[in-house]
Amino acid sequence: MNPVEQITPGLRERRRRATEVEVGAAALELFERQGVAATTVGEIARAAGISERTFFRYFSSKEEAVLDFQHWFDAPTRAWLESGPSGLPLLEQLEEVCAGVLRELDGPQRDAADRLRRIRSLMKGEPSLRAVSAMLDHEQAFALAKRMVESLGPRVTLLEARLAAEMTGMGLRAACEHWSSRIENGEEATLEGAYSLVRGTIQALAAPPTDA
Repeated sequence: MNPVEQITPGLRERRRRATEVEVGAAALELFERQGVAATTVGEIARAAGISERTFFRYFSSKEEAVLDFQHWFDAPTRAWLESGPSGLPLLEQLEEVCAGVLRELDGPQRDAADRLRRIRSLMKGEPSLRAVSAMLDHEQAFALAKRMVESLGPRVTLLEARLAAEMTGMGLRAACEHWSSRIENGEEATLEGAYSLVRGTIQALAAPPTDA
């Protein structure tokens, strides 16, 4: 099975995702217009056409409404874990899954990539967004590590899985920052290209030094 193959969601899941997208879009527009601190959950809910109670069925905070990047990786990661063992190192396998997701964002999902760029730009001046993003990254890396151990069994330890998940997350964050900065500077850039650069840099840093 292709690691980036999309598993078709059910009707209920599609409706849930559509609501999440609408709420996220409303939150992002309000955050850009008036800042995160000045925006209330009530305003976001009204802009999205839902109640505050419904909002909290989907998100724990107003910041989380725009930090919903994880859903892009859910189906590809699930497909990878269900595809069985591979001869590649664990970290490389996980990086390939991520590269496939970024390839989609550069192509068919370009609108989502533009939204990501807007969010990354907004985060620079919004400490609360950065704090919630860091918390979510940690939680998601831990959850992914547990899933890897459960799916791959004795082939991987929890320590290996945790390190692979954390290192991959670090690489993705660095790639997104590099990509968004280049775009803001008017340069040509792709997410997959930025991630390839980051992966190469990490490998170079880990390589033994050579004599001059």
